Amino acid sequence: MTKDIEPIYETLKKEIVTLHLKPGSRIRENELSASFGVSRTPVRDVLKKLEENGLVRIQSKSGTYVTPIDLNTISEVLYLRAYTETEVMIEVAEKASKEDIQAIRDLLKREDQELENQIPGTLEFADLSFACDNAFHKAIYFLAHKESMLDFIDEAFPSYSRYRYLTNLRGIEDVKSLEKIHERLLDALQKKSPEEIRKVSLEHHLAGLHGIKAVVERHPKYFVQQE
Repeated sequence: MTKDIEPIYETLKKEIVTLHLKPGSRIRENELSASFGVSRTPVRDVLKKLEENGLVRIQSKSGTYVTPIDLNTISEVLYLRAYTETEVMIEVAEKASKEDIQAIRDLLKREDQELENQIPGTLEFADLSFACDNAFHKAIYFLAHKESMLDFIDEAFPSYSRYRYLTNLRGIEDVKSLEKIHERLLDALQKKSPEEIRKVSLEHHLAGLHGIKAVVERHPKYFVQQE
């Protein structure tokens, strides 16, 4: 992908991942051209890239549409993240200082204060909650010098990113539950206990696996219909 179209691609990808462009929404080339101030040629290149990544479907006669979320890869990616993040956190526990852990605790505290000013269940709340969750995980990967690994998972599995965003369209109780999990993970890191890290991390990701059905039931129109 050339550098001149990368900003357009990233903007549209974010709009799709964060459901500001919902599954089934039509994307019009002429509107994008006008919005970004470019000709239709780079817009078409961007749409082709989005189609390659499974985020849109280009239909020659009727136009381009945002695809529904395909559940086929969600559970596999959850397993992948469960394994990789557990091992990353064990590695972090060996090298992270108390100051490193406290910096992440301070991050969580600031995020909690910001979320209190939003209304749960709204896109604005989901935007912030999604960003906060991403910031927590990126901070962990940063301490392990493995940020590119997390970027790869997000880029390679965009349906999973959309699914994760949907899980943030929830009530404050669910967010508080996630915050407690994050605190328990930080406690385990500070104790430098691989056993505790594995226990809490697997509990966290298994809860994600078990929660797939509930997410689909809350937002059925966003998913590929299973036969």
